[in-house]
Amino acid sequence: MKTIAKTFVLFLLTANLFGQTTYNYTNIFFLDENHGWILGTNGNLWKTTNTGITWEHIYNNDINGGIGLQFTSPTTGWITKQSELFTTSDGGYTWRIVFTNPYNVNPSNSYFINDSVGFIASDSALVKSTLFRTTDAGDNWIVLTDTLIGITTPYFFSENLGFILCGDGNQASVFKTTDLGNNWILLNECGSVDGCGYGPIQMLNENEGYLAYHWVNVFGVTSILKTTNGGNTW
Repeated sequence: MKTIAKTFVLFLLTANLFGQTTYNYTNIFFLDENHGWILGTNGNLWKTTNTGITWEHIYNNDINGGIGLQFTSPTTGWITKQSELFTTSDGGYTWRIVFTNPYNVNPSNSYFINDSVGFIASDSALVKSTLFRTTDAGDNWIVLTDTLIGITTPYFFSENLGFILCGDGNQASVFKTTDLGNNWILLNECGSVDGCGYGPIQMLNENEGYLAYHWVNVFGVTSILKTTNGGNTW
């Protein structure tokens, strides 16, 4: 809770710091209490190494249009953009493409467990959603599944525990894996004429975690579900 609160305060301070500019911001990510990045529009990126006290402005046109943002170390990071995934090995100064969606559709955010192992999902009307995995920092990718509808951002607590949330606006489901995505177990599903959905999800450890559940009725009800057994029940 302290980490979440601190990050939120940092975000407010940062928004105020850049408030006099015309920049728009699309994502923020903190690796730890010192290292953080803010992704902006038009190829702009800001980096801090001192808890947000000062920020370094980086411009790189390669990441223009970037949406998803994650770092697994102070030097290694990832940005999703349109149908592409970019990686950096120098803290965000230079970027290179490591993934281009063969179906030419926008990917959801990528999720990397470490500098080498990562996942990315994308929607396509031709093949539903496709979930990809890499174990060599993005040089090679394999398809894990292409039969599910509306896969959002994959979430992995560790190599032994991962989740994907799926949905099309009217029905939704939660899947769990314990073998890096080779096999998936259906945990929860919902369906409603008014619409329902799951997400986001956050695990505190291998057993305890929280999941948001949205019931899109006239009241727009959102509930927080809790698990104490690794997501098997909520």
